[in-house]
Amino acid sequence: MNQIQPKWTAMLRRLSFRQLLYFCELCHFMNFRKAAESLGVSQPTLSQQISQLEENLELPLLSRSSTGFKITAGGQQCLRLFQSLLNDCSEELENIHSKAQQQELRVGIPSYQNFRQIDELLRGFRVAYPSIFTHLIELTAVEMCEALASNKIDIAFMSQPTPLELPKNLEQLVFWSAHYELCLAKSHKMANKSVLTAQDVSDLPLILLPVSAHPRQYSFQIDALKEIGAIPQIYPSAVTNVSGQIGLAASGTGACMIVPGTMELTPDVCSIPTTPPLPEMKMTIFWRTKSLNPLVERFMLLVKNYKI
Repeated sequence: MNQIQPKWTAMLRRLSFRQLLYFCELCHFMNFRKAAESLGVSQPTLSQQISQLEENLELPLLSRSSTGFKITAGGQQCLRLFQSLLNDCSEELENIHSKAQQQELRVGIPSYQNFRQIDELLRGFRVAYPSIFTHLIELTAVEMCEALASNKIDIAFMSQPTPLELPKNLEQLVFWSAHYELCLAKSHKMANKSVLTAQDVSDLPLILLPVSAHPRQYSFQIDALKEIGAIPQIYPSAVTNVSGQIGLAASGTGACMIVPGTMELTPDVCSIPTTPPLPEMKMTIFWRTKSLNPLVERFMLLVKNYKI
């Protein structure tokens, strides 16, 4: 592109899209009153802006008389130029908005458990923005951390603590939390208790997430059990999802830690709180501080105003 001469650079700096639009609208109606009404401005304002445009261009656009006005030859040329500029700008803006609407939002969701709260949030986003494609990607907690670090997903749902250190340019928001309880078979001798004591918990073989799958979560659960005074005895299991842990508990093998209200339990198991209570599971949303995807901001705005 050739460099713009200083004279025209100075002139272009003085112009505004508003003035170009006002002039095109005036030429369409050929009447100051009707053009002003269409633009939603007063007639004196429109007249002032047209005069300012002529001054900025150093060119008469209208030939005025007591009976009205006519468009000058220079005004006709400017009209064609301005209409072309405004049409091109409108088309490009429409393309930009269209692409933004079609852009997908990549959301990482846990593969190890279905969370009713996440489902409700995603359903609310689809209702609010039906034209936006939400690409859901099921990942383990480790995979979720790696996908966030490599920018393969825009938003991630994970409980804390996370298995890996996350990049410093991430923001986080705890959008739902609840205390852990113990899930065991209804046929178990402790199933009729309203709460489980530390001694009760110590007597139960506990089905936990394997240490190899999520070392931090494993340590978190062990520490949580010890904090309520229990001496945990761990049932040897390689099950890495909550549904499988509940299945083992249903067989009478032992008990697993769950968060009530996150998923529907089968009729053969029950959920019992402990005294003192176990800590909270904090379901957290992670996203980049300065995401290049404009849909992230829309999603987070909905999250902050959504009632689970």
